[in-house]
Amino acid sequence: MSGRQGGKLKPLKAAKKTTKDMTDEDIEFKKKQQEEAKKMKEAAQKAAQKGTGRNTVMKPSERISRENVLEEQQKQEENTAERDHAAAPISKKQLKKMQKREKFLEHRKEKRKIEKERRKAKRQEMRESGVPLPKKKPCYSMASSKCKQAIAVDMGYSEYMNAKAISATIAQLAFCYSANRHAENPMQFSIVNFTGACREAFEKSETTNNWDVDITSDDVSQALPAKKVVYLTSESDNVLEELDENCVYVIGGIVDHNAHKGLSYRIAQEKGFGHARLPISEFIKLTTRKVLTINHVFEILLRYTQSKDWKDAFLTVIPARKGVSVNEDKKDGDESESDNVEPNNEEENTGDTAEGS
Repeated sequence: MSGRQGGKLKPLKAAKKTTKDMTDEDIEFKKKQQEEAKKMKEAAQKAAQKGTGRNTVMKPSERISRENVLEEQQKQEENTAERDHAAAPISKKQLKKMQKREKFLEHRKEKRKIEKERRKAKRQEMRESGVPLPKKKPCYSMASSKCKQAIAVDMGYSEYMNAKAISATIAQLAFCYSANRHAENPMQFSIVNFTGACREAFEKSETTNNWDVDITSDDVSQALPAKKVVYLTSESDNVLEELDENCVYVIGGIVDHNAHKGLSYRIAQEKGFGHARLPISEFIKLTTRKVLTINHVFEILLRYTQSKDWKDAFLTVIPARKGVSVNEDKKDGDESESDNVEPNNEEENTGDTAEGS
């Protein structure tokens, strides 16, 4: 060929696979594609010929083929949606958080193992030096307890919390269990409405398998039908003067950062349950925010079952960092700013549902 060839040279196409070059899987896949294409074409032709009038009656075989076409289209749409979701852009901040979380999960088991070995070495060193080892706290079961006071934590708040808040709530449940387990006469502890993300997070931990707690997905009224239900909430006008063994006192299991103020109060009213607040302002003053965690409320109730003294319970349980002092100036009928306790805003704290004052 004379002269100069103009334009850009096109790349040579790869030679098509012959039947000899194709594997059994390739042949089977191609055959399946052809059959599906044929079915779709036939169904489309029949639909076009017969129309979709009201009086048109389709044969069972035609209905099946048409349903197959619709199912195939639906599958293709779902696959497209999944690909689009997978290809959705992730911000640098989100990516950094995900990487940090993955790294944390990878090293968590290793860190626990190292910490266990460190404690073991420390105990061995104490034995060799003749230092007496600290005694383990004794554990007591609910069945053998003289205390029959029922306390429940309502965990039906999963939809109001993110993963971080759920994790904090589960940690506070563990504090409640530990306090109850080491009390000489534990309260009758139940965890109710335990479903969804909260239940999944709880069951991931191996340490929760043998808890001496009544755990149920039922509502508190179904779990304890013989008891009168009383929700503890700061919005209530009813002051809890003493505990009644005929009642089950419910603590809301939520960390909400003040996003859902009065939620437990509304739930109690909607379901026709009783409600009350702890008599905090009647006995003590707090110089910081009036916020209590789930385990604070639980331990206050536990302490009261032992001492029958609210002031002792508050002073024993509430941390000193909150500026606790005895309310000597309180007079009957007077209201203090402590009566309207703020819902919790801190990560370690629960929301309005965990507060009893």
